[in-house]
Amino acid sequence: MIRRRTRCITAASATVLSLAGAPDAEGQVLSRTVLTRAELQARGVHRVSQIAQWVGGWSSTVEGIAWNASFDGIMAGAEPARGLPPVEIVIDGQRMDLDLLGGLLLDTAPVAIQQVDSVVITPGPVLAGGAMASRGEVRLYTRTVTQGPRAEGWARFGSETGDPGPYQFTPLTTPNVDRIGLDLAALAGYGTGGWNAEVAVRSLEQSVTDPRLIQRFNTKELQAYTTVSGPSVKLGVEALGGRHTLLWGQSRQDGFVYLFGRGRMERLTLGHAHLGASGTFSGPGPTSVVYHASRTGRTVLPDSIGSVQARGTLRHERRFSNGSVEVLRPIGSWTASVALDVNERAVRPVSSGGWRGRAHVALQGEASRATESSRGSFAVSMVRGEGGATAGRLTSVAEWRPQAAQTFAGRVSVWQQLPEESSAWIDRWVRGDTLSPSLPRRSFARGELGFRRALTPGTAVEVAGTYGYMRSGPSDSARTAAGDLRGGRLGFRAAAHADPSPRLHVRVSYESVAPFHASEDMHDAMRSLPHQRLDGSVLYAPVENLRLSLLVLLQGASTGSPLGNPAVPDSDATPAMRRVDLSMEKWFWRRHVRAQLIGANIFNSPERYHRFGAQFDRRMILGAAVTLP
Repeated sequence: MIRRRTRCITAASATVLSLAGAPDAEGQVLSRTVLTRAELQARGVHRVSQIAQWVGGWSSTVEGIAWNASFDGIMAGAEPARGLPPVEIVIDGQRMDLDLLGGLLLDTAPVAIQQVDSVVITPGPVLAGGAMASRGEVRLYTRTVTQGPRAEGWARFGSETGDPGPYQFTPLTTPNVDRIGLDLAALAGYGTGGWNAEVAVRSLEQSVTDPRLIQRFNTKELQAYTTVSGPSVKLGVEALGGRHTLLWGQSRQDGFVYLFGRGRMERLTLGHAHLGASGTFSGPGPTSVVYHASRTGRTVLPDSIGSVQARGTLRHERRFSNGSVEVLRPIGSWTASVALDVNERAVRPVSSGGWRGRAHVALQGEASRATESSRGSFAVSMVRGEGGATAGRLTSVAEWRPQAAQTFAGRVSVWQQLPEESSAWIDRWVRGDTLSPSLPRRSFARGELGFRRALTPGTAVEVAGTYGYMRSGPSDSARTAAGDLRGGRLGFRAAAHADPSPRLHVRVSYESVAPFHASEDMHDAMRSLPHQRLDGSVLYAPVENLRLSLLVLLQGASTGSPLGNPAVPDSDATPAMRRVDLSMEKWFWRRHVRAQLIGANIFNSPERYHRFGAQFDRRMILGAAVTLP
């Protein structure tokens, strides 16, 4: 038996589709999207990095790096993004450290995608446990084996033709065919009422036949473009009135990696290790405590054939230590909480020199009140860094339900971001840049209003409007060179879901964003992300052990070259995407075997996966999973 962390499905009911902003274990928040395990399977998500394909405006490369990872319209690598933290990735309440020179290495996360039960996407900002995810967060919840033994094996293989390769807009353009996989994963677990354990091993592979890449890096025909492998262990126990999770994982990534902070490909070996604990327990009386503590280490080793650079070093080790404690207590109709978060980031050259680190401490207080027709909360946070630098943050959320089927909601957030809170200062050290003067302090504001209405049981619609604003502080040393970095962003979102029958589920969402009163530099950066997106899915189970899925992803073109690369024309930085996928899933042997055939991008529309021009065409993917008992 598997315990679900959010709303999910039974074995025979195919799926439950969650509307953006649907309630889950953490409450109801505007613009929140919940992807259940069944949705991830139907969409053909077989790697953690592929979640990025279904997050508004995000993109990922074939080597598993999310590069459009932005909810605020500021792409990694653009000048306004200097010093900003990446989108937070949280697994079972534990913060991950996955960013490297402008990209998120999602496939190095210490879990296999087969362990993920649901994904909760919040554009942000989000205050949680004393820390603020100022640019949004993606939370992954893993499943829990609760009764007896369980084992699962999984494999996937696919191919793609017509890919022009990563040098589309240069004189080096050559034909290229990618081979997807062979991807393998194996999981084994055991659980009882009070404890559970699960072990997972995965191996992911991507191959390339681009002759220019083969020649440049002296590789052999069809040698793996990128491989990711590693084990992970999850232990859970119920004690002290709560549940506690221990998560350990290691991964190794070998092959070509595109580093956006350097604007080029590198052949790297990346080692990643994570150990963390999280959970809740009961305090005196009605008091409850939520905690987490984790330590992440990473080693970056360039291949000996890698590029030569004039200064800086890619050969380095990083570590990220983080811990938080949050105490919650009801006081009448109110609930009050106090949280403390401490984190430290450090770096050193491989096998030489001492660690160079920077630490931050954040303190948060929050008060919330809920009645039958309304809910509201107000939170204040203060973060303090080394050298006495401080920044304040506050966010307020209110909901009102005049009728059972209607909900009005609003959220306002104002905050400052210290420049050294993220790993941006480490990236500067890696590139050989000076660490003084410091990066600028940024000020932000974001407001959101929304309305949700349930039309019939199983059918609901939602509309929401947002406005966000960012401005660099007066200490920004880059303003004289890059201009006045300030700008606003207007957004609109509409979503609907319908479950006409237990066998048919329909979901559609539309999002549009645009710069508003932005400076020239900020406007150019925001132009480098798509401004319109339509995401739709239809899942239909005509018989008990068969599920058919139609997935549609329409995304507008973006203009501008945020890295200033003349090889990428401003008029075609990312073409419009019109992707249609078909998926067929069939269960055999009392649902112990699941086979899936996916036709991705069946109309052969350009689907960019690389900043310098490489794109996917039509491709076929075949996967199979065996689950026992």
